[in-house]
Parts: sequence; structure tokens; C-alpha cells
Amino acid sequence: MTLPSLAPPPEPLRWLLTSNEADAKNFRQHIRSYNNALAFTSVGANLDTSVAQPGNYTYRLRGELYHRMGSLLPQPGKEPKFAQLYISDPRAELDGWMGNFGGLNTDIMQSLQTMLHECNPYASIYQRAMERLQGGAVELNIRLLNDRRIDL
Repeated sequence: MTLPSLAPPPEPLRWLLTSNEADAKNFRQHIRSYNNALAFTSVGANLDTSVAQPGNYTYRLRGELYHRMGSLLPQPGKEPKFAQLYISDPRAELDGWMGNFGGLNTDIMQSLQTMLHECNPYASIYQRAMERLQGGAVELNIRLLNDRRIDL
């Protein structure tokens, strides 16, 4: 069986992954920080640390891997972070990412933010949630569900 070829990544991600210009090299050097900043959820699992060794990124799970997602709104007096930033206007969203993750390039973050809002279906779900909250919705839940029997 042959797997179909992957679709090319959208711009500006393709450029950031392939260009030899300074901004693209900086992006690749800090790619984990950009990925963490733009995450909708965090990974959760029961780890078996008996196989961990310094410098070795191999780990073993006990049970299943899952995704954690906190409240859609920050606690009173706390700044929004992670998925909570997607439920705000684009400028506040960008300011939040830059405040939570120091050392990231603002222009790169802004271009990635625009790309996500254009290409990622979850970003539009969060955008609709923001519109409903601004429209006076009192209670709102977002649940991301997949069929566990299918490897996506």
C-alpha cells in the first residue's frame, strides 16, 4: 500500500520551513516555541519514566494519550493563554502570544496567526465562540471529539 503524498503546507509555513533567509532560519531554530504558543490543547498521558535518559527523547506511555483543554475563559484577574487567546480579537490574540512566549518574532507570529485563521478549522470554531460570547451567551462549551478507533 502506498500512502498518498501530503499536500504542501500553506504559506507562510512553507516559506518558513524551506527558506534560507534569516527569519525562516530563526523560526526553525525556535519551532517548538512557536508550536507551543499556537497550541489549542496540551498533551496528557501517564508516562513511564523508567526509559528516560538525558538527551533521549524516547518515552513510554501507560494507558492512552489524550489532549487537555482548560477553560475557554481565563480566571478573573488572569491573562488569557493558549486556546483562550483564540477567543479574542486578533490584536489581543497576538499581544497575548507575544507576552506569554518571549523571544518570538512578532511578524512571524502575525503571519502564522493569519494562516491559522484562514486554514485551521479549529480557529474558526473558537472565532464563532468569541462571537457568541460577545453576543451575550452565558454558557458555552467546546468539545473536540474523534473516533478512538481511527488513527488520524
